Amino acid sequence: MFVGNDDAGRNLATLLTLVHSAQASGKNPRDDLADLMIRLPDHKMSRIGELLPHNWLSPAERAQAAMEEQATSLPATPSPSG
Repeated sequence: MFVGNDDAGRNLATLLTLVHSAQASGKNPRDDLADLMIRLPDHKMSRIGELLPHNWLSPAERAQAAMEEQATSLPATPSPSG
């Protein structure tokens, strides 16, 4: 495949790796990459694993996971004695 120069070839290889990794994980590459570009600038390096294709969650999946995590962290409500 002709890409013009070595840098362009490396960039294309990186992009295609991301696309194929997303596809292999059953994700939509377009959605995955769009969300990645939004999240990457403010994402903590210590949590970079969250952005890998096999770990990536869509915004809706992240919201659902946050709600589930919050629900499990709430103290149990005592049942009325009665």
